[in-house]
Amino acid sequence: MESDPTLLRRITRDPKFCDGRAAVRDTAISVAQIVQALAAQATEPELLAKHTALEPADIRAALLYAARVVRS
Repeated sequence: MESDPTLLRRITRDPKFCDGRAAVRDTAISVAQIVQALAAQATEPELLAKHTALEPADIRAALLYAARVVRS
């Protein structure tokens, strides 16, 4: 399994993507979208099918990022 720093490198903030909000690897898929989908009971396979650019590690990275933001 990837370490925390390695996972967090998958999360980027760039004004060209998602209006500068935290996103997965410079895509239009925001951390908020992933967390909201999981909160609405979407499964990992559903997310991966809907967003073909996503990888399983991206979902873990988004959750780790969100946990760190909430904790601070």
